[in-house]
Amino acid sequence: MKKTQAQAVLTQLKESGLLAKNYRVDRTKTDVYLPLVPRKHHALLEQYPVVQHAFPQTPKLPSFREKVEGLLTPTELAELNTAMDVVGDIAIIEIPTTLVKKEILIANALLASQLSIHTVVKKIGGHEGVYRLQQYQYLAGKNTKETLHKENGLTFHLDIEKTYFSPRLSHERLRIAKLVAKNENVLVLFSGIAVYPLVIAKHSHARTITAIEINPDACAYAAENIKKNNITNVISTCGDVDAIVPTLGKVFDRVLMPLPKDAPLYLPLVLTVSHPETIIHLYVFLPEEQIELYGRALAEQYPSFRVIKTVKCGQTKPRQYRVCFDLQVK
Repeated sequence: MKKTQAQAVLTQLKESGLLAKNYRVDRTKTDVYLPLVPRKHHALLEQYPVVQHAFPQTPKLPSFREKVEGLLTPTELAELNTAMDVVGDIAIIEIPTTLVKKEILIANALLASQLSIHTVVKKIGGHEGVYRLQQYQYLAGKNTKETLHKENGLTFHLDIEKTYFSPRLSHERLRIAKLVAKNENVLVLFSGIAVYPLVIAKHSHARTITAIEINPDACAYAAENIKKNNITNVISTCGDVDAIVPTLGKVFDRVLMPLPKDAPLYLPLVLTVSHPETIIHLYVFLPEEQIELYGRALAEQYPSFRVIKTVKCGQTKPRQYRVCFDLQVK
């Protein structure tokens, strides 16, 4: 396939389990070849030519678990969570208090098992403050908290400690983009480094995407990312949504509210820039057993909206989810 298509398709292949992990992507001057898992069928493969190609093999490295097995006792190994978030070339891990004395050894073992990771940090506390920021402690590799992250055919520059960003929402961001109809005017509140706006711009035919973010650092990265990805229909504004939304002077066909902690408080404000049939994507954190009840309560508290779909967008802890309620103005 052409190089301009490759990154978006690569992401889709990974998410669908179709990418062969033991072979490297191969490139010519004009084309990119992506290695596929043999004898596996998927609708995605019908969109692109599938050909025979001799791929270079990926060097076999010991897994993260294999690397730490020689460093930890069986009891310590059972306590270690080997799952991680990866943002660009930064791996974010959690270290239990019982393993703090061995955290540097663990971090270096992770570096040795992942060629694409150059920095390892650990979380400190949770997301805090108006800007929803997370603190991290450097453990190993290159001492930086700034990186380039690729998602859905786009490149994002960010600092993981100065801005809020979740790599776990790539599929959800693409889901929203695919719902956007031609010539829609879209409003994204709490837009961060402009990930939602840029994914929508890249994967839809929206007329305009208006982004509002209060964190000055995130606003600066958003402006850079809009320019970096050659997007022309995203309008990014830095400031408080309470102050900016009333000055927009237009109504929107779709509004995104990716602020799970406080988003419902802004529904009355969103109604002032909506028209009948405006779609609103409201994000909240909920225990699994409360999701259905919350949807009913939402409809009762805000009779101007009706719930058209409920989507789980990932688990934040056991039996608790980030949930998107797709609403429509009556």
